Amino acid sequence: MKHPEWTDPELIHALKGTETMRDRGWRYILHGTDWRTSVLKFVLKNNGSPDDAAEVFQNTAFSFDKNIRLGEFKKNSSLKTYFLGIAKNKWLRVLRDRARHQRHEENIAQALEREIKVGDRNKEDEFEAKDQDAYLLKIVAHVGERCKKIMQMFAQDFDMEEIAREVGLTGGADAAKREKYRCRQRILRQIADNPEWKNHI
Repeated sequence: MKHPEWTDPELIHALKGTETMRDRGWRYILHGTDWRTSVLKFVLKNNGSPDDAAEVFQNTAFSFDKNIRLGEFKKNSSLKTYFLGIAKNKWLRVLRDRARHQRHEENIAQALEREIKVGDRNKEDEFEAKDQDAYLLKIVAHVGERCKKIMQMFAQDFDMEEIAREVGLTGGADAAKREKYRCRQRILRQIADNPEWKNHI
């Protein structure tokens, strides 16, 4: 059934109203507009997945609802434009965070590779890498020997089957991928819990 179109003032009034009015307002947003579809298209077009889009939409809805109720919407645009602007900012922030995490992971992998090849590098290279490596290896020390071994082998371009065999994982490549993901999450938690390290990595 096609929902009758609401004006922006009508929707704002509903979202600031009683629980019943708010429910009607959100049913209209979810089923009577293309806002969710627009968020999906934007996220998919910009390196995201349907799950990413669903999460961005949910987080955007929370922020949008709060802003409307607190009167932070200044009416400089339509509500749809305002909603999509929040969604775009949230997704771009996710992409920036992912890029930063990827860079941290690559730096750690490179540090582990340098640790393996320490006998092959000259004194100048060792001096330049020393400070960064100290922090990177400190992070890895907190996530255990298995994670360290997995990240070392990954840095050396071993395939996942070989990594699984070397560290004693049953389940082959899929198990190694899952374990590498867990290791990565532990590393990122260590970085998040120690913000003073970020400037060194």
